[in-house]
Amino acid sequence: MAALSKVAQRFIVQQLACFESPAEVMEAVKAEFGVTITRQAVEHYDPTKGGEGKRLAKEHVELFHATRARFTSKIDALAI
Repeated sequence: MAALSKVAQRFIVQQLACFESPAEVMEAVKAEFGVTITRQAVEHYDPTKGGEGKRLAKEHVELFHATRARFTSKIDALAI
């Protein structure tokens, strides 16, 4: 697997924060960056997962939680 750029890493974190599945993120990374990654590589960027996700860089953890908070607040504001 090729090394991911900072932009691709941030993209993965934000997609996961918006409740996209690892499979959906894999497809989005392939479409957006032309890079094929594994499901395990995607899960590495999810701080809510055990193992690798627990060792995620502080900047990515903060980005994840900030993105998730914005996403959930927008969803909560939608009228049903």
